[in-house]
Amino acid sequence: MSGGADKSNHRGLLEGIRVLEYGVFHAGPGASAILGDLGAEVIKIEAGMGDPERYWVRVGNLDFSLPNGDNVIFHASNRNKRGIYLDIEKPEGRAVFHRLVEESDVFLTNLRKSTKKKMGLDYETISRINPRIIHANVSGFGPEGPMSDMGAFDPLGLARSGLMFVTGNDDPVMMHVGILDQATAITASHAVLAALLAREREGKGREVHV
Repeated sequence: MSGGADKSNHRGLLEGIRVLEYGVFHAGPGASAILGDLGAEVIKIEAGMGDPERYWVRVGNLDFSLPNGDNVIFHASNRNKRGIYLDIEKPEGRAVFHRLVEESDVFLTNLRKSTKKKMGLDYETISRINPRIIHANVSGFGPEGPMSDMGAFDPLGLARSGLMFVTGNDDPVMMHVGILDQATAITASHAVLAALLAREREGKGREVHV
């Protein structure tokens, strides 16, 4: 994972908070990176080929590659994190995952609704392991309704919201900076902070959606 600023001489506001992330691209991982900026310990879980954002060296005409084979986008989304490769489909991987859940304050994911259920990453399953955990979900269309299990990327949000229409002259133009992914990540980090505050007051975890 990408390193952040040197934290050896100061304590972050979220020091002592552990965030466990199972996410891809930026809308989800960007949120846990912000929590890491604030001092939280963040552990990113990857499986298979890893986060697809590892391989995004070019977006449109913009080259984000780095000399060592990494890219700027992945580092921006995954600063301040430690990483673990974990196949939770296997019993030994599942056991390690459950132990991490037991020892974490936040579980953050942006996988689809059906995928979370299939993999045992849904709130009902996670909260049985750790009732005090904050279960943070990032999705394109929310937890309910006919589109709740649809995936979404930044350009789809730009198009459906009308932002793509107002950024062009004649034809709509896509912004290459992933502005909605970034806004979603910021909002999700705020939702987690609010849920952590509520836990201090009420003594129990909860599910949040962005």
